[in-house]
Amino acid sequence: MKQTSFFAKQKLEFGGSLNSKGKRKTARILDSRRPMHLVLKAKHPISLFKHKYKLREVLKKQAKAFGVKIYSHSIQKDHWHIVAKITNRRLYRGFIRSLTGIIARQLGKGLWRLCPYSRIVSWGRDFLTVLDYLLLNECEVLEIVPQAIRKR
Repeated sequence: MKQTSFFAKQKLEFGGSLNSKGKRKTARILDSRRPMHLVLKAKHPISLFKHKYKLREVLKKQAKAFGVKIYSHSIQKDHWHIVAKITNRRLYRGFIRSLTGIIARQLGKGLWRLCPYSRIVSWGRDFLTVLDYLLLNECEVLEIVPQAIRKR
């Protein structure tokens, strides 16, 4: 016999196309002890990948300024994956606002299509799966591995 829970299971993801129906009505889920998988989606393809060195410098500088630990990141043609550990909401707000704002100033106004997608990642298998996914994305964008492998 399964015991029922008094508490509803908390959603671990927020933003991106999940909020496409209108303005967000709930607060973004954050966890100070677990990493977060962030995805920033650009409007135009190829706008991010050709500026990858500039984006890496901005990420490194803003992470240091806000005390954010970056585990991995992958810059694609039209989106950017970041796996980071952010300890509180105030730091997240400052980090994401400054990161997206600086990049939008450098690459052009109206760069971002959606608000950032974020998902809390559990330590262990989930964390390693996300890191493998970022590595596969990086290999695909550099054309080391064909995209057809993912479809299997």
